[in-house]
Amino acid sequence: MNNLADVELWRKVDVFTNNDIKRMLDVEFISELAVGILHGLQNKKLTLDKYYELYESEFPERDRLKETFDIVLREIVFTLPLIPETIWSKKTDFYTLFLLLAKKRNSLPFPQAVRERARNMLYSFAEKVDKFVTVEKQEGDNSKANTNVQQYALNLRASSDLGVRKKREEALENELSELFVTIESSQPVH
Repeated sequence: MNNLADVELWRKVDVFTNNDIKRMLDVEFISELAVGILHGLQNKKLTLDKYYELYESEFPERDRLKETFDIVLREIVFTLPLIPETIWSKKTDFYTLFLLLAKKRNSLPFPQAVRERARNMLYSFAEKVDKFVTVEKQEGDNSKANTNVQQYALNLRASSDLGVRKKREEALENELSELFVTIESSQPVH
């Protein structure tokens, strides 16, 4: 996990503060992502220590995990060059995006046209979620927001709870479903 935390691309996504790095919270967060890749979404508070113990002496998935991190992190950097200016650089949102793309790893890297479409979709979704949260705080009418935006935004609290993580991932996957259908339909059948 320390080696994965030392990858230069983390600076471009701007997920970690200097304090996070000093306190090794970057390594802890990357460990959460690793567990998510290997075992699916988790409730952080209940499972991270269990997986540290499980893989303490032996880690047979090391190479596959490193490759997945490399592919997904590169795709995020190329797709979202302005990521520090969006919700996607917040740990909660980055977790959701990263693990959804890790699930879709066979579709990565995106072809250039798909990458541009993904960029537009992700920036637009982020703006809509931001707007929903702002209106929600001001107790305004959010009924015009689409279902995926509402589901995602309403599940930002208790952000490391398994139930809300699943709902956020489902909302983001639904929002991007058209993109993944396009990619899957263009891939050759074996």
